[in-house]
Amino acid sequence: MSMEFIIAIIFIMFILYMWKGYELTLHLIYKRRKAKHNVTSLLNNSQLPPITVVIPTFNEAQMIKHKLDNLLSSDYPPHLMEIIVADSSSDETCQIASLYPVRIIKSNEKGKIRAINEAIKACKTNIIVLTDVDAILDKSAIKHLVKSFSEDIGAVGGFIKTVNCDGWLSNIRASYHDFDWKLRELEGLIDTSCSLDGNLMAFKKTIVEEIPIDSFADDAELTFLIRRKGYRCVICRNSMAYQIAPKSLKHDVQRMRRIIKLTILTSLRNIDMLFNKKYGIFSFLTFPFRRFFNLLVPFMLLYMLAYFSLCYPLLLAIGIVMIIVATIIFFKNIAYYWILLLSLILAWFDIFIGNFKKGGVWDKVR
Repeated sequence: MSMEFIIAIIFIMFILYMWKGYELTLHLIYKRRKAKHNVTSLLNNSQLPPITVVIPTFNEAQMIKHKLDNLLSSDYPPHLMEIIVADSSSDETCQIASLYPVRIIKSNEKGKIRAINEAIKACKTNIIVLTDVDAILDKSAIKHLVKSFSEDIGAVGGFIKTVNCDGWLSNIRASYHDFDWKLRELEGLIDTSCSLDGNLMAFKKTIVEEIPIDSFADDAELTFLIRRKGYRCVICRNSMAYQIAPKSLKHDVQRMRRIIKLTILTSLRNIDMLFNKKYGIFSFLTFPFRRFFNLLVPFMLLYMLAYFSLCYPLLLAIGIVMIIVATIIFFKNIAYYWILLLSLILAWFDIFIGNFKKGGVWDKVR
């Protein structure tokens, strides 16, 4: 048995483990650690702390009114909640926001992370809620989010669902996203979720006073930063936020291409946390299998394609047929992974040609 064959088998086992084995491992660990780590509402309504909700905006004149109306309909006590619009717009976003009971922090610097940092400096509360302008929050989302904090929890993320799911593409996307967020919730129950999400998250200012300006993505960087400081990042299932599904396959690939590119860059930036005993299960399980090895799948597939086409073409043909049949039979559960693979390949292409910027970009695909 040649070394090349052994490597190919190892790659196959890696891919299968990341697809199904990782989830099983999480469930097994959770059953053993269930009493130790949990995310529950620890406060009653009379104990709710003052908070600041930060909305980063860049030319969002069409969205800001709807966003502020949504936030002001929250059941979080209004005297305990201040809203800050971190604005870098050149359109009428600021003028529209000024009609509401909010504080506007104008940032003339480029980049989303700079705008967020300006808002963090202006926050008077320890709990800061960060939410994207196009995220729609449940009435009780913020309350559930804040109630989930404890001494060892440095950040809490909302549970994100995709809406406007009409047609085959939206259905397979929603199926994948529901699965992904259940995994994130489980990761947080064990140690730390693979990533927070800018649609809805909250963190403690005493832990994060600013996001490093040379970061690539605010939400992904916050996850690593908070875990690096010894705190957990968890997901609150009851804190529901909704994102509108992209309009087409092209828009979906563009969106995932951008997200995956920033994920790769953020993971490489924090590579010292990989297999580092200081960071517990996150370092030995979640980081490697959700934010490192899975990003290398195109290279694994390229190696296997080259090896089996040269040495075992019949096995390769059988394997391809089996994959096609499985995709057809289990279309709803498998099809979106092909979209992710395409997006991942394009993301690596962007990185290789230097098509990326630090400081957080304002790109949006809707």
